[in-house]
Amino acid sequence: IRYLEAHNNLNGTIPEEFYLLNKLRYAQFFGNELSGSISPSISKLTSLQNLLLTKNSLTSYIPDELYSLYRLQKLVLTDNELTGTISKF
Repeated sequence: IRYLEAHNNLNGTIPEEFYLLNKLRYAQFFGNELSGSISPSISKLTSLQNLLLTKNSLTSYIPDELYSLYRLQKLVLTDNELTGTISKF
């Protein structure tokens, strides 16, 4: 899977299996009810270029592991309850 988009009221935490999609380039989960944190396992998504998790209920810190995603061009985490800052990539 290289492209994954879901706008259909997904709820619960992001499953660990998601982080095994190492060929994934584009992930958009806009306007769902995802909760919990973004796992440090995000670093396994080495092909990821776009990650949009807008309008969910994600909490906790923004993981430092996002900085290891050297192909990441677009990151949108607005309208969640995340804490921390994001430096320039």
